[in-house]
This record gives sequence, C-alpha cells and structure tokens, in this order.
Amino acid sequence: MDELETNFFIGLSYHFGGPKNYMSGTAGVGISQRFDNFNPGVNLAVNFYNGGIGSLSNNSSFNIDTVLTAKLTVGDGKGKPMDIYPLHLNSGTGLEDKYKYSATIGTNFIFNNHERNQHVGFVQLRASDFSFQTYNDFGGFKKIGISDGYDRWWTGGGNITLGAKNSDYQFVIASDVFTADTDSENDTDRYNANKNLETFLNNNQNNSKLERLKNRVTGYTPATASQVDQSFLDVNRNGQLWSSEAHSFDLNQGRTSFRLKTPDGTFGMNSIGKSNMYSQDVIHRIINFHLIPSERPNYWEFQYSPTINSF
Repeated sequence: MDELETNFFIGLSYHFGGPKNYMSGTAGVGISQRFDNFNPGVNLAVNFYNGGIGSLSNNSSFNIDTVLTAKLTVGDGKGKPMDIYPLHLNSGTGLEDKYKYSATIGTNFIFNNHERNQHVGFVQLRASDFSFQTYNDFGGFKKIGISDGYDRWWTGGGNITLGAKNSDYQFVIASDVFTADTDSENDTDRYNANKNLETFLNNNQNNSKLERLKNRVTGYTPATASQVDQSFLDVNRNGQLWSSEAHSFDLNQGRTSFRLKTPDGTFGMNSIGKSNMYSQDVIHRIINFHLIPSERPNYWEFQYSPTINSF
C-alpha cells in the first residue's frame, strides 16, 4: 500500500476571438491511495465561467460548478503520470493515473449556483501515454448508480489525450455537449420516435446496411424535444422554479476542443455552437431518442491557460 497522495490544483483560462471575451477557472484538490492494482480516489473542483458553453448568449454572469468526484482505477504496470478527467477539460483534477494500462470508473455530483445540480458518470481507459475518457448522464450509467439519467446540462462528452502529464508537450481533443433540462421520459416523443423509425426503415429497406446506417446517423430525426415549462417542473422536478439559466433552450450547444500543452502554457482552439452537438445527435439517432434543438450560432475561439498547477 502506497502513501496517501494529495494534489492541490488551481488554473485560469482566457477565452477570446469569439462573440465575447470571457474567463474560466478551477481550483480544488484530489486525494487517492494505491493498493497494488487498485487506486480509489476522490476529487473536489470548484469551476467558474462567464461565457461559452454552459452560459446564456446574452448573459455574462458567472456560473459556478462545485464538482465532487469518487473514482476507482484498476491497472497494471508502471507508467508516467496522466490526469484522470472526471468531467470536461475545464473542470480541474488532482487525480493521477500512474499505471501503464488501466481502466477508471467514477461518478460526479455537481452543485451549481443556478440550481443545475446533477449526477454524471465517467469512464477512462489508458494504454501507455494514450487515454480515452467519456462522461455521460445517460440511462446506462443510471442503471449502475453513477448518473441520474436526466439527459441535461453537462450531459455528455469526452476526450482523447496523447502524452503524459509531465511531458513538455501534450495534445488533447475533446467534445462536450450542454443542454437545458428536458423531459427525457416524454411519452409523445417516444411514440413519435417509434413511428418515425418505422417509416425510416420502410424507406430504407432496399439500401445496404452501411447506407442505412449512414442515413440514420446523418439525416434521421426520431423526435424533437420541447422546452419544459413550470407545470412540468411542478410534477417532475419537485416544484423547481423555471429559470433561463437552467431551462432555456438558449443553453443548447456543443464544444469541440483542441489543446496543446507546452512549457509556455496551454494553447487551445474551441469550436462552439449548434453544429458541435453532433456527438449527442448521433447517439440519440442510434438509440431512437429525441433530438435537442439549438439555435446557437457556430464560431471559433482561442483559449490560453498560463498554468494549471498541482502542488
């Protein structure tokens, strides 16, 4: 059994070049302890941002997410330290993976200043200096108790990382989707999705399996979600009051990120807007679940992070 490992972290990012300039930041601590091939841990991150994904288009007020994480890593071999990402890239982590090959499963409890409280699960796989991570609140994770299954807010995403944490250079590609709260168990949407799938299959019955799959993931609409109202919240969300910060479809958009960590800081480019919800759209088309619409325009922004220190 190794000694208890504690890593504090703090970081700040500047976002510029898009419709407005804004900041995001994170601070917290990660604690873990290794027992041979098992490494349980917990992480606390406080994140803030006043623009970009997770924010309304006409509002520059700060959003604050407090993220409490529990995880278990199972691995083998000795590797260079790599970060374990519980959520999106801007959510800080003090959890490290020092195995050469490993698998991590964990859960996040997110507490937000606009009552966007949620439960999101994640998994991360590592081989040498390569890792793949994905987080989601979907029903599959709900069945094993690591998400709430509501399909809302920080609803899903993931990243691919090339390079160890202590390398001079590390490259990360990530995708994130953020949406308002929706009625994920809507009977009308389910009925329409089943009827539309029947029509789609009839129209594509003479196509090859590959052509049918292509048509389904690119052009098929099972059903379209509607913005919830106060009556829905009274019945299904314990009377939570409707607010634009939690329930407006203006929140619906995605982000595709490219990050390069260098000795001079981390440089990034983010594509943000409705077209970057592609990962959710593809999944919903495959599982025949309603699509969540977005009217947010697409744009590119630059992101610079002077440092995200651990100590």
